[in-house]
Amino acid sequence: MTFVLPTNHPLRCTPQGNRSENNVANDIDPSDVRKEKKQTQQIDNENQKRIEAGLPVVGSFGEVALEFFEMMQTWAGYLDGLKVGASNTVQKAKINCVIHS
Repeated sequence: MTFVLPTNHPLRCTPQGNRSENNVANDIDPSDVRKEKKQTQQIDNENQKRIEAGLPVVGSFGEVALEFFEMMQTWAGYLDGLKVGASNTVQKAKINCVIHS
């Protein structure tokens, strides 16, 4: 069932009314259009805040590179801890070898 506004209906005379009518005629849910518009606005607002803070925008190469760099720093700290632990284990093994020799 398709709903079509009469030609003299006030909503049909506005650009918004024409878009809505076309969307409904093309099986596009007006609610989905509003949700998408709201989501786009939220992303734009977040990007503006990030730009003002000196950060890269959401979804950009800069954002991905920054996340990768932070992850690599975390891993570097973890690996340094492993090296220290391994070094201590080797030192203990050397001491045990000297004592038991």
